[in-house]
Amino acid sequence: MERKLASYEMEGQTAIVTIDHPPMNALDAATKEAIGKVFKELDDRRQEIRAVVLHGAGEKAFAAGADIKTFLELNPDSAKRRLSRSHQIYLWANLTTTEDMKEGARAFIEKRKPQYRCR
Repeated sequence: MERKLASYEMEGQTAIVTIDHPPMNALDAATKEAIGKVFKELDDRRQEIRAVVLHGAGEKAFAAGADIKTFLELNPDSAKRRLSRSHQIYLWANLTTTEDMKEGARAFIEKRKPQYRCR
């Protein structure tokens, strides 16, 4: 069975997202795509999730950051495509979570059920 670079499990209403790219959880293109897929899946389950915890597997690091070894295989065009794709993944995650976090906080203060708009 192939190792998943990112996965999640539910503990009650908390989604535990794990980055698993040994040894240091470097964020190469495949790992970032896997993280994006996990967060899209979680978006489909948004009504049952109250919190998301992101952590790295292993004992060495949460995430080492960019996998700079992969930069050697880039040329200007492929670098631009990779950067654009990374921005799409993280922009989507930021837009969907930022508005929902604001709504979640307002709903908590007002003691009501959140009405999430970002879908």
